[in-house]
Amino acid sequence: KRLQHPGVECMKVTSHGELQERMVEVHPGTMFLTGSKVREIRLAALTDVKRGCGSSDFEMFVSQGGTQFPEVSELEDCAAVLHTEVRTISLIFHDKQSRDEFVDVVIFHAVRLAAPAHDLD
Repeated sequence: KRLQHPGVECMKVTSHGELQERMVEVHPGTMFLTGSKVREIRLAALTDVKRGCGSSDFEMFVSQGGTQFPEVSELEDCAAVLHTEVRTISLIFHDKQSRDEFVDVVIFHAVRLAAPAHDLD
């Protein structure tokens, strides 16, 4: 696996169910979500990372029509949700491969942060 994920375009689903264009980059220990401003998210703060559209943000998006995705199964294949103690970050990627690569890299770094250094040798 790559040690960092180059910037990839995605859409962030807001808590109001609206879409906003974003660029997301993953580096060891940190993720950057860039839109109108840059938000830094420490990977150590993540409590959960999931593939799919399991968040209230996505529920709102789908209830409002989610017109970019005629079928929820298509949305499910491109979506990811990251949780911290204080917020949920709901993202939609252009395709399943981009979503899977992003999630894999985030999990890789989060596991490395959580593991004691001697367990990684």
